[in-house]
Amino acid sequence: MTQSAADEDTKALAHALMLEPMTASFPKYVWQKRVMIKLHLAYNYYFLGDRACGIMELPKTRIRYYPYVAGFLNGMFESINPHWVSVRVGRKTQERIKTLFLMSHGHNLKSGS
Repeated sequence: MTQSAADEDTKALAHALMLEPMTASFPKYVWQKRVMIKLHLAYNYYFLGDRACGIMELPKTRIRYYPYVAGFLNGMFESINPHWVSVRVGRKTQERIKTLFLMSHGHNLKSGS
């Protein structure tokens, strides 16, 4: 299968999406935003592959194998725990992320706003 070279618009969009965490209000700190960029790049390489990311001229990251390790560890966790434990852990994680996001946008969760 052959894939044509990416045009300039495709490359510009790929790079704009790559840098999007730097302009977002969440996460709060610059170092966290840089980690998000690295994680997004790792998942891009995981889902799209080396060839597609190379065509879009996306840089490689040192943590590019993180999705493989995370998948392996999640599989091990799920194999030794009942399904409801995975659901509960996932729900708590999502609630924590939602709380951090709302707090970064000035919501006071104690007063119910």
